[in-house]
Amino acid sequence: MSEKLAIIGSRDSILGFKALGLECYPVERPEDAVRVIKDLFSVKQGYAAVYLTDDLASGIETELDDIKKDASMLPVLIIIPSHKGSLNLETVKIRKMVEKALGIDLLGEKKT
Repeated sequence: MSEKLAIIGSRDSILGFKALGLECYPVERPEDAVRVIKDLFSVKQGYAAVYLTDDLASGIETELDDIKKDASMLPVLIIIPSHKGSLNLETVKIRKMVEKALGIDLLGEKKT
């Protein structure tokens, strides 16, 4: 059973998670995050979830989609805000999926 959790992000964003038992992988560049994610996903290391800060995820969406397509059910890749705040990447992605499925921007902001 997969029980391990990992987090990838800038040192300032992730080190507090070490106290909660997550394995921390500090990286500064999106390319480095892709390399770490591929390592964690390709080697069956028993992770249940891998968290990635959205500041790193913002430049590598295509690579992340490719990794998710090739991966099994676990680990799950979860995008979280960094210490700088949220970029709302997942909200934008969900909005685009709903708009594609329904043909309208149902979750869009109200226009005044």
